[in-house]
Amino acid sequence: MKEGREVVVRFVGFVAILVFCVVLAVQAWVFARCFFAVRAVPSFSAFPVVRVLFYGSGKGTVSARFSLFDTAGREFAVIDRSWTADSLSFDFTTASFGGKTFVFPFKIRPSEATAGGTSIAHYYLDRKQCMLLGEPCTEEQKHAFYHLALYALGMTRTFSSRFSEIRTLNLAQCEMGKTYDILTDSEGLLVLEPM
Repeated sequence: MKEGREVVVRFVGFVAILVFCVVLAVQAWVFARCFFAVRAVPSFSAFPVVRVLFYGSGKGTVSARFSLFDTAGREFAVIDRSWTADSLSFDFTTASFGGKTFVFPFKIRPSEATAGGTSIAHYYLDRKQCMLLGEPCTEEQKHAFYHLALYALGMTRTFSSRFSEIRTLNLAQCEMGKTYDILTDSEGLLVLEPM
């Protein structure tokens, strides 16, 4: 009986170590791939990655429209809904490699909460391409940008480092009925500006 338990404990320990090594190897591969991906992604100047229009608020709800744009200025996704909150914050995550810092929309959430919120990534990650990179970029460049986005989004579940961090824009100061642009570039700019 005692020998059977020892075998089970050894087996479970072996499996746990094996799983840990596989996860570590995958993370190392994702990280290393970013150094190659950043070479394929062109630098770009400031562009409105998100356009925000607040419709109204009251009794613990906020209604707004968030439009996503690519580097060419083409709107490709709209999130039009209400949130249970007094005000909203927009979280972004970054990937910093090769002297470039790319900013990716992460989630819209109530300002008073750090967890939960509306995830944004599925709006711009499609068929192993990142739709934030517009024309005249190639599929290869969009695919490389996709890998950088995956790294940045994956790091939101672990910790910040010199290669990735979470940045938050508090949208509480935005006026109802007024449109705002959230600007970014390939050097890490993240700014909220009224239109």
